[in-house]
Amino acid sequence: MKTARRIVPAVVMALALTLILTPGPGARAEDGMDASSVKRAQMEALVDQFILSREAKHAMLESRSDTVRKDAQLSCDKADFCRLNRDRLVNELMSRGYDPKPEQVQRFLQNEYFRSMAEGAFVRRQ
Repeated sequence: MKTARRIVPAVVMALALTLILTPGPGARAEDGMDASSVKRAQMEALVDQFILSREAKHAMLESRSDTVRKDAQLSCDKADFCRLNRDRLVNELMSRGYDPKPEQVQRFLQNEYFRSMAEGAFVRRQ
């Protein structure tokens, strides 16, 4: 039951983000925004989606398998890192000219997490 209470909000949020990013018929909120604002909103949605997908593994922290617990811990740490640095990460994505594509954004976020770990700028929770 605990797992369902944690996963259901994450799934609902992911679906909502998907609907926001999916072009539909008729007028959209994006029609009144300039290209830069639209791109920024898309980047923010992709970063949020990355965070939600990593947080979804939270329930596995209680697994009996050491490997599964370590994987879940790593995912939760990545979510924490991205949540704490969300604005900076979105600004860097925008300034470096990344396209709002999930594969590009996810690769960037992964690389930034591991770079910060190597530099000691982010400490994993224990």
